[in-house]
Amino acid sequence: MFKNKLGVSTVVATMIVVALTVVIGGIVWGIVSNLVEDKLTEGEACFGVLDQVQLNNDYTCYNSTTDRMQFSINVGDIEIDEILVSVSFAGTSKSETLNKTSQIFDDIKNYPSRSDGIKIPDKNAGLTYFYDGITSFPSSIGIIPIIKGEKCGSSDTIHQIDNC
Repeated sequence: MFKNKLGVSTVVATMIVVALTVVIGGIVWGIVSNLVEDKLTEGEACFGVLDQVQLNNDYTCYNSTTDRMQFSINVGDIEIDEILVSVSFAGTSKSETLNKTSQIFDDIKNYPSRSDGIKIPDKNAGLTYFYDGITSFPSSIGIIPIIKGEKCGSSDTIHQIDNC
């Protein structure tokens, strides 16, 4: 009864299983490697920035008489493109993005001259600024470096702001 039936030999079946495994493995590898490569590019731009861009607590304070906050940013041995500065106060926040080119802002001025032409500190340098229009005592100030178009996450935040 079974003499005329042809079946797939063990060798052929094994080869089919191996070929399917290789094809499925290649598809999974292609998907996973693209996802990992995208995340590595993001992380690579921001690697080592955590301790390199800091707020200087000694020169960061709030003057309630003038509704003006003074803050200072120090940049270490790293090249950054922009810094997002955010001040939280009275249930709201104000933020501006400073970059390498000289800009004019309504609320941010250079310290001590109050001149326009705001830009981020150069590599291994620091600058101090005034932030006007902070209408009540701020609860925090934070900075986020931006490198190669990637926001790197908060590199520094001050929650205890002194009165000037």
